Amino acid sequence: MRQSQSEEIFLVPSIEPFKALRYNPRRVGSLARVVTSPYDVISPEGRQAYYRAHPQNFIRVVYGKSRDPYSEARTNLTRWTRAGILKRDEEPGLYPYEQEYRIRGKVHRRLGLIALVRLDSRVYPHERIFGGPKQDRLRLMRRVNASLDPIFGLVPDTHGGYRRLVQAVCRAKKPVASFRFQGVGHRLWRVTDPAWIGRFRKALRSKDLVIADGHHRFEAARAFRKEQKGKDPSPRPDAPYNFVMFYLSAVGADEPGLLPTHRLVKVTPPARMEIEWLREGIVEKRLKGQAKVIYTQDLEGAFEQVRSGRAQGVFVMQPPRLKDVLKRAKAGRRMPRKTTYFYPKLVSGLVGFPFGE
Repeated sequence: MRQSQSEEIFLVPSIEPFKALRYNPRRVGSLARVVTSPYDVISPEGRQAYYRAHPQNFIRVVYGKSRDPYSEARTNLTRWTRAGILKRDEEPGLYPYEQEYRIRGKVHRRLGLIALVRLDSRVYPHERIFGGPKQDRLRLMRRVNASLDPIFGLVPDTHGGYRRLVQAVCRAKKPVASFRFQGVGHRLWRVTDPAWIGRFRKALRSKDLVIADGHHRFEAARAFRKEQKGKDPSPRPDAPYNFVMFYLSAVGADEPGLLPTHRLVKVTPPARMEIEWLREGIVEKRLKGQAKVIYTQDLEGAFEQVRSGRAQGVFVMQPPRLKDVLKRAKAGRRMPRKTTYFYPKLVSGLVGFPFGE
């Protein structure tokens, strides 16, 4: 990772157990009614659907619709915690997490571990970020004083040792949560045994960690840490702001859920012949200032928009190769935004990490 002289030197990944804040199923019923997709992939229609799904749906924390969504988030977190709708685990733990999903008729299982990762650990981003989303998540973090969603991280595991370790603990214990959400199966376990925690620390000690999803939240966490250290007269290495939640997903030679993101082009052409507009407007001017580009994974839907005249073209993309993503990340070469799309997304509202007791 390329760094200026003023930046920290990243160390090997260092993980810690934590007391997660989780929904109380006795109060909310099925978790499928209260979790959401990540905030940045929620459409306006989806946002309304989440609000209707349950009065304590997590949308009211991660993507509120009041004039002050950050205060709304804090109010809801406080109210739900006091009412026992959200409960803090009594002792620190690590959280194995499995997603079962289907692509082109074949079932796949993604397996990993949710843990705290020190923000001075060696972490490789792979996509560029924008200031607006980073500031939005930073404002939310300041207001709620918590890390609300794990960042999706990739842990190269060519020989499968890390994955087998996660599988072993999952076979030995019953999940603390199991539900289906948007066609994907989700199962969560909790590990508090110091011996198991030690094994996970050892297994991850020499691994690289590449961000798959959550770049803006990662940068927001780093900015938050810088702010808090500046306010703290005696900063401690174990201060909560030095950590952020990560889902550490084991990946082999490929990743079935690494899908392409197509570009749907919507243009208002000038009043001249279409062939002239095609040559002069698209080829020569390269759509500068004329087009709105929409990112989508729904290729058939994109074709339908072109057929109906609601869009003028679609660029069909191939998914990037996982080895190229990992190679560029380690070399410090960030790819354009929306280069990768990892399916399925992690759900929001499964586990949270409050910085205070």
